[in-house]
Amino acid sequence: MDIAIAAAGKVIEKKLTEREDKKSYSFMRFIKKSDSDFTSILYFSLLFPPAIVGIVKAKFTIYMGFFFAGAIVIFLGEAYNAISGFAKSAGTVRTSYFVLLFLGVSLVLLQFTHDEFSIPALSGSMKPRFQDNPLALKSKLTFICNQLKASGGYDDEICSAAQDPVAYASKGTNYQFNNKLCSVSVQDNPFSPSEIDIRASSFRCQRVADYWIESMEWLRDNTESNSRTTSWWDYGHWINYFGLKNSVLRNEHLSLEMIGAVANAYLDGTPEDLAILMKKYDSKYVLFDGELLYGGNTLGGKYGALNYLSCDYAKETDVNTPTGSSICEFEHLWETVYIPTNQPGQECTISQGKTGLTAYKFNVTKNADGSLSSKLYPIYCAGDVNLVNGQRTIGIYRLNEKHENGDLKLNKAILKKDYDTDDGVSVYSSFYTQDALFIENGQLTSGYEDRVGKFYSSNLYRGFFLNELPGFDLVFTSKNGEVKIYKLRE
Repeated sequence: MDIAIAAAGKVIEKKLTEREDKKSYSFMRFIKKSDSDFTSILYFSLLFPPAIVGIVKAKFTIYMGFFFAGAIVIFLGEAYNAISGFAKSAGTVRTSYFVLLFLGVSLVLLQFTHDEFSIPALSGSMKPRFQDNPLALKSKLTFICNQLKASGGYDDEICSAAQDPVAYASKGTNYQFNNKLCSVSVQDNPFSPSEIDIRASSFRCQRVADYWIESMEWLRDNTESNSRTTSWWDYGHWINYFGLKNSVLRNEHLSLEMIGAVANAYLDGTPEDLAILMKKYDSKYVLFDGELLYGGNTLGGKYGALNYLSCDYAKETDVNTPTGSSICEFEHLWETVYIPTNQPGQECTISQGKTGLTAYKFNVTKNADGSLSSKLYPIYCAGDVNLVNGQRTIGIYRLNEKHENGDLKLNKAILKKDYDTDDGVSVYSSFYTQDALFIENGQLTSGYEDRVGKFYSSNLYRGFFLNELPGFDLVFTSKNGEVKIYKLRE
């Protein structure tokens, strides 16, 4: 009886195995069937998502390039199969194949009809750069250095690298990937480079800015092996890759709550709030950089993203509200002053015998339907002011505040001119410093107590512009002040 049961079990097991084998075979046969679209769907599902990401996010375009190369091969193969399916003779198939091949070659050649990019990129790609092989450029750098000396000039970077290229490159990433050395190595005649050589060097010598490498190498060499740095999420991968240290946020970070929390601590939290957040994430270092604050020579940059995410974290805006369209975001902006310079009727009196021009600011209010309204209002009288260091600059006096003698009170801001509009209005941004630059009632004083708006009390502003943050020590400043790193006091 037991033997019979065992035999029956083996028969059933064999049947099940054969059924699974048939299923597997059927699946493979389905893929290989000439009339099946499954293969095309599979290719599409593999290629389409990276292509979309590469188009939407510029930093991932390189990945789209690799997948696009694969897509071309798949397209030609699928086209060949399609032609083979309806072609009646081998000659037709062969002709169609050469047509496809001609089309592919033509598309490759067409990219070189645009001199602005393709030809310089191709010509420059065949020349060794300093970072690729420093020793191979020794003779060229020596020649350039000697030519400079003969004409009464000298370049420390070129001549130092010419003396010992390998030793120079070994001093660090910023030395090996020096932009000037890369450019002269790509250009045939660095003293009078052709337009193609200039473009080629601009393409081939692009790199992460010196100050970022300097900052990351400082983290690598001067922080604990298990240190973790708080920064905006754009820089997390650099902290990992160049700095070889941990970061609180990375570029592909999945926690929107953490991203919002960091933005809020940067812009709306107190130094104590920032310290609490950092301790929560086991972080001792916090990084502030100019790219979060500047877009070119004016305030802006990435600040709008932080401002929006900070207000979203505080539940004062959401995805249904366009970026920059909430009262919260407006309250966290810097002060912008508008001064008409060639319009009649704009004069105002600062004190007896001293006049200025009326200065305006936007006032933003929320309407009943939730939308915002903005209007320019006269707030200041702009005129000359003397600082204690002897510098004469433009100052702003409050129209609605006066001393007992009737003189307007000075709002102790340092104005930086951003631009002039076509209709004759000068636009300024206000900066408030803790440096004692003003004299008030016979006493030296700073203008920080006159600050207007939450922007000037933020940890980002204080850490980057004022170089002080209570409870923290400034431990690193890049060569030209683009990046500043603070350490939380124990």
